[in-house]
Amino acid sequence: MSHTLRPLRREDLSRVEAIYRQHTKEQAPADWLSVAHQAIDAAGDAPLAWVAVAARGRVVGYVVGEVRSWEFGSASAGWIIGIGVDVEHDGEGAGRDLLARLMESLAQRGTRTLRTMVRRDDVRVLRFFRSAGFATGPYTELEMEVGS
Repeated sequence: MSHTLRPLRREDLSRVEAIYRQHTKEQAPADWLSVAHQAIDAAGDAPLAWVAVAARGRVVGYVVGEVRSWEFGSASAGWIIGIGVDVEHDGEGAGRDLLARLMESLAQRGTRTLRTMVRRDDVRVLRFFRSAGFATGPYTELEMEVGS
């Protein structure tokens, strides 16, 4: 393993945003960053935000999660808000290690289910989650344009 894992810190956020931009070509949204800040502030014994750190302390990957309940009778579950690995370190196992560490933290908190959303045309990300054991869940996302 060419990296170690540790909880996300505020000083890591600029690097996390840079990795986010590598994959989305956009700035991280404010609400996304808000969840990262909340995860840092509420880390405790089972943090929900982790980074993979390579040689010389360089952050090469991150995962940010939270525990929440949603409408329509959905039980409390862990949610992956964001996960990403620097493209130069793709394939080194950082994403899988970060996911495993998040799942350990969720289990310590008594959370039994982990969810995320993925664009159905993002084959690379779908392949990652499927290979990690994710399957289609019991809910279907629906959306429509507002204000038109």
